[in-house]
Amino acid sequence: MGQAVRRSVRVLLLAAAAVVAGCGADRPEGPAAVAASSSPAPDPAAVAVPVDLVTHCGIRTVVLDGRTWQAVHPAPEPARLPDAAGVVTYDGTTAGELVLLDDDELRFTVRDPLSAADGQTYDFRPVPEGAPPEPVCA
Repeated sequence: MGQAVRRSVRVLLLAAAAVVAGCGADRPEGPAAVAASSSPAPDPAAVAVPVDLVTHCGIRTVVLDGRTWQAVHPAPEPARLPDAAGVVTYDGTTAGELVLLDDDELRFTVRDPLSAADGQTYDFRPVPEGAPPEPVCA
């Protein structure tokens, strides 16, 4: 399969995927510090797909097309900032974009001016098949 076809398949998978993060049967428990990504910059041909990531239990896992990905550096949910009227809105999600960097690296970038984490990136690696499920978020 050619590189252009693989990229097209990745884009379709990202665009069609149901994305869940932070809670569920595959979410690790416990606090973790936010860490800046030390991974290389994404391939310029990689396509960013807009998503509203469920983060009310933190940035910990993403389920993408049936595959579970775990944050390299799990983080608490980003704080919300007030809008121009001084109102803080909350819906349990964080707006951003996902980029599949390669078969084993996924990056989420926060793209929300009302998030304290706007512009921050979080890298994810696949959870090994057969790994035990993590506790459900409370």
